[in-house]
Amino acid sequence: MRANVLAAIALAGVLVACSRDPASDAADADSQGAARVAEPAPQARPAPPREWIVPGVAVTPENIRQLRQRALTALREGRLYEDDTAAVPILLALR
Repeated sequence: MRANVLAAIALAGVLVACSRDPASDAADADSQGAARVAEPAPQARPAPPREWIVPGVAVTPENIRQLRQRALTALREGRLYEDDTAAVPILLALR
């Protein structure tokens, strides 16, 4: 019986909290000097992603060791994807 009473009280509290008018809450916050969250400007949208085209890298049995070394060097230098001498295109060609 006691559990039912506690559950009814908790349910009543939830229902009261859900029945608030959000507009009156915003007005109360404004009157109390609360900070307002700024909306982003319409032109401040992120640019759509561009498609990256993998540069071609010629792989032959003779140049595999050299390509691995070039990929490691490019990785150390921070050249990841710019052209066919960057690390990612070489590693993709070697897989």
